[in-house]
Amino acid sequence: MPGTRRVPINRQHMPVITASTIDLYRTALRLRKRAHLSKADREAAYEAEAIVERILGGGIRRLWLPSIFDVHEYQRPGDPDWERAAELRRQLDAAVAELKCQERAARRAKAAPPSPPAPAV
Repeated sequence: MPGTRRVPINRQHMPVITASTIDLYRTALRLRKRAHLSKADREAAYEAEAIVERILGGGIRRLWLPSIFDVHEYQRPGDPDWERAAELRRQLDAAVAELKCQERAARRAKAAPPSPPAPAV
């Protein structure tokens, strides 16, 4: 039978976590800690979370899916959407921990006194 054939589109199932995503995630976590202080802080935290969710959702924030920021509060193991959000959260937390280790090592290397030059023989 003549007609068009469906060609599967090669889509990536898990979003790529970039350096900018990690920076935005760290900012969102920092703002989330301050969200209880005022309405402006709460709105700033909400906007930062929305930006991270849009990046991880391919440009769309899907409000019906579990958020990576609420994974620990609303536990639903076995739900594929919850599992996806939990895996993204684990990856982001691991990336933030690695970035902190690198920053700490850079600070230590900068603060360490230079070693004296070797004596010439």
